[in-house]
Amino acid sequence: AKHRNFLAGLKWVHEQPTLWPPGRLVCVHAGLEDTPENEEDAAASHSAAAERSTAAQLAALRARDLTAAVLHEHGNAGRLSALSGRRNVLALPTDLRGSALLVSGHHGFADLAHGHRDRIVLDRGGGVPGRALEAIVLPERTVVSSDGTVSRSDSFGGARAQCGTESTTLGTPPRGSAAVATPPRASMAHLSALSAADA
Repeated sequence: AKHRNFLAGLKWVHEQPTLWPPGRLVCVHAGLEDTPENEEDAAASHSAAAERSTAAQLAALRARDLTAAVLHEHGNAGRLSALSGRRNVLALPTDLRGSALLVSGHHGFADLAHGHRDRIVLDRGGGVPGRALEAIVLPERTVVSSDGTVSRSDSFGGARAQCGTESTTLGTPPRGSAAVATPPRASMAHLSALSAADA
């Protein structure tokens, strides 16, 4: 019963202001869908785009609302894009560019600037037993692993990285940094953020 209560109480999204640019951190398991970018698609589906906006997705995630159509992948109520999407949630939504850093796991690879400096995907473990769990220290973008290794952001080289990056001994995160952890797949909210300043 305690385990069930713990899982039932988890957030589906974590948001917090930051002291570094872009000034806001958003963590969600898989990512968020973008609204149509070209004018023709936007005009044809203006009301649909407004209903699928990032703000609407975040509101539904905060409310943990399984019935919110904005979260349903291609109208399928059995698939929630923010928690189980793939390509449709990888990009940084247009309305978050320059205003929020979006961090997620779920995708089975790590990219500390996925298509945009404000988009981080961190999931080299991919839920595979025996692979290390990882967290990222922000704003430095240093990846800390449960096996005690630390990978610097420059070891990723701007490309997708799998297990086996350059590592060093685990150190203490700088004061004022945030660590975003990717816990096991057992929960709905796979990402949480902790402020080192609060520790």
